[in-house]
Amino acid sequence: MVVVVDDGSKPEVEVKTGKIAGFDFGLRTFLTGSDGSKIESPQFFKQSLNAIRKASKQHSKKLKSSSNRERARKNLVRKHEDISNRRRDWFWKLAHELTDKFDVLCFETLNLKGMQRLWGRKISDLARSEFISILEWVAKKKNKLVVFIDKDLLAHSQAEEEIVYPRVRSFYGNDDTQELYDEQAQMKQMLDEIKAIDPASADEFRSKIKQLMDVVGDHIRQEESTMLAAIDKNCSKEQKEQMASDFKAAKSKIQQEMVASI
Repeated sequence: MVVVVDDGSKPEVEVKTGKIAGFDFGLRTFLTGSDGSKIESPQFFKQSLNAIRKASKQHSKKLKSSSNRERARKNLVRKHEDISNRRRDWFWKLAHELTDKFDVLCFETLNLKGMQRLWGRKISDLARSEFISILEWVAKKKNKLVVFIDKDLLAHSQAEEEIVYPRVRSFYGNDDTQELYDEQAQMKQMLDEIKAIDPASADEFRSKIKQLMDVVGDHIRQEESTMLAAIDKNCSKEQKEQMASDFKAAKSKIQQEMVASI
């Protein structure tokens, strides 16, 4: 299922610039905008890696419980704090820059833990979660809107279509199962329409977002109230466990493919 997630509040966006922009996180660039603009990743940790390694080596050489080791430990801590402070300062400046330029900012998010397993320190260095938290706070203060289109849930949707729906069709019914497929297709089409909206059409964008959220809500309620009940009634414990295991494996594979495509 395709889900648009926000902070739960729906303030009216104060139109100042009349502009909407979409952004994708990447590795070589921190953000790529729908207007083609690129914001490079600062990678503060990488810049300070030699200093960190030197401070860590000095700390490890000192005698345990000695005052020299304690001084070396504090020096290492300061190195890490300096990285965090420089990164956070850059995030605040970027958040203000983006919210000054745009009234609505849209992000396609990925499973960051999955990306970190593949690429390790580089993802940690980008610290996307911290940036998003700062951006949301700044946007709220300026009465701007931040919208998240969660690709992790896109993976959930695709895994449902591959694993769950074919297995429930025999007892859930052809018509009801096809309705689930059709609803997901409708949501994906609406998402494509949202991405194609003219950046100057803020009212149309908000209207499409609301329509999408209504469709998603109805879809989720149908699955929870009828499909899951049918699974409980018609599947044994072993069958349900196998379906859950296969669904999890399929979703994980799809997420890895999404990450690799960046």
